[in-house]
Amino acid sequence: MKTSREIQNLVRGGRYEITAYADEEAQEDNVFPSDITNAILTGTVVKKYIDDSRGARYKILGNTLDGRELFVICRFNTIGEVRIITVFIKEKI
Repeated sequence: MKTSREIQNLVRGGRYEITAYADEEAQEDNVFPSDITNAILTGTVVKKYIDDSRGARYKILGNTLDGRELFVICRFNTIGEVRIITVFIKEKI
Protein backbone atom coordinates (compact mmCIF):
# COMPACT_ATOMS: atom_id res chain seq x y z
CA MET A 1 0.00 0.00 0.00
CA LYS A 2 1.39 3.39 -1.00
CA THR A 3 0.40 5.03 2.29
CA SER A 4 2.38 2.49 4.35
CA ARG A 5 5.48 3.23 2.28
CA GLU A 6 4.96 6.99 2.53
CA ILE A 7 4.66 6.83 6.31
CA GLN A 8 7.65 4.49 6.60
CA ASN A 9 9.82 6.74 4.40
CA LEU A 10 8.99 9.80 6.48
CA VAL A 11 9.73 7.97 9.73
CA ARG A 12 13.03 6.65 8.32
CA GLY A 13 13.93 10.23 7.47
CA GLY A 14 13.10 11.46 10.98
CA ARG A 15 10.09 13.41 9.74
CA TYR A 16 7.64 12.47 12.49
CA GLU A 17 6.47 13.64 15.88
CA ILE A 18 5.17 11.66 18.83
CA THR A 19 2.44 13.57 20.65
CA ALA A 20 2.50 13.91 24.43
CA TYR A 21 -0.62 11.74 24.57
CA ALA A 22 1.03 8.98 22.50
CA ASP A 23 4.09 9.18 24.75
CA GLU A 24 1.93 8.79 27.87
CA GLU A 25 0.09 5.82 26.41
CA ALA A 26 3.37 4.24 25.35
CA GLN A 27 4.83 4.58 28.83
CA GLU A 28 1.77 2.87 30.34
CA ASP A 29 2.47 -0.15 28.09
CA ASN A 30 6.25 -0.05 28.62
CA VAL A 31 6.75 0.94 24.98
CA PHE A 32 9.70 3.10 23.97
CA PRO A 33 10.04 5.51 21.01
CA SER A 34 12.26 2.94 19.27
CA ASP A 35 9.41 0.41 19.60
CA ILE A 36 7.01 2.87 17.97
CA THR A 37 9.28 3.51 15.02
CA ASN A 38 10.00 -0.21 14.67
CA ALA A 39 6.26 -0.96 14.60
CA ILE A 40 5.79 1.58 11.82
CA LEU A 41 8.76 0.29 9.82
CA THR A 42 7.74 -3.37 10.17
CA GLY A 43 4.01 -2.81 9.98
CA THR A 44 1.27 -2.10 7.55
CA VAL A 45 -1.78 0.15 7.48
CA VAL A 46 -4.71 -2.02 8.57
CA LYS A 47 -7.37 0.70 8.60
CA LYS A 48 -7.88 4.22 7.29
CA TYR A 49 -10.28 6.54 9.12
CA ILE A 50 -11.59 9.27 6.84
CA ASP A 51 -14.40 10.78 8.95
CA ASP A 52 -12.27 13.45 10.62
CA SER A 53 -12.24 17.11 9.66
CA ARG A 54 -8.50 17.26 10.53
CA GLY A 55 -7.68 14.68 7.85
CA ALA A 56 -7.39 10.95 7.49
CA ARG A 57 -5.93 8.84 10.29
CA TYR A 58 -4.12 5.56 9.75
CA LYS A 59 -4.03 2.52 12.01
CA ILE A 60 -0.77 0.61 11.61
CA LEU A 61 -0.07 -2.82 13.07
CA GLY A 62 3.58 -3.71 13.54
CA ASN A 63 6.00 -5.19 16.06
CA THR A 64 7.92 -3.70 18.96
CA LEU A 65 11.59 -4.57 19.27
CA ASP A 66 10.71 -7.36 21.73
CA GLY A 67 8.08 -8.84 19.39
CA ARG A 68 4.84 -7.49 20.83
CA GLU A 69 2.20 -6.40 18.33
CA LEU A 70 1.64 -2.66 18.53
CA PHE A 71 -1.04 -0.48 16.98
CA VAL A 72 0.02 3.04 15.98
CA ILE A 73 -2.56 5.67 15.09
CA CYS A 74 -1.14 8.51 13.03
CA ARG A 75 -1.90 11.14 10.40
CA PHE A 76 -0.01 13.53 8.20
CA ASN A 77 0.38 16.96 9.79
CA THR A 78 0.10 20.28 7.98
CA ILE A 79 3.75 20.23 6.89
CA GLY A 80 3.62 16.69 5.53
CA GLU A 81 5.24 14.90 8.44
CA VAL A 82 3.81 11.95 10.38
CA ARG A 83 2.05 12.87 13.62
CA ILE A 84 1.77 9.86 15.94
CA ILE A 85 -1.46 10.33 17.87
CA THR A 86 -1.54 7.26 20.08
CA VAL A 87 -0.18 3.75 20.44
CA PHE A 88 -1.42 0.61 22.18
CA ILE A 89 -0.48 -3.03 22.47
CA LYS A 90 -2.68 -5.48 20.59
CA GLU A 91 -4.49 -7.54 23.21
CA LYS A 92 -4.26 -11.28 22.98
CA ILE A 93 -7.66 -12.95 22.90
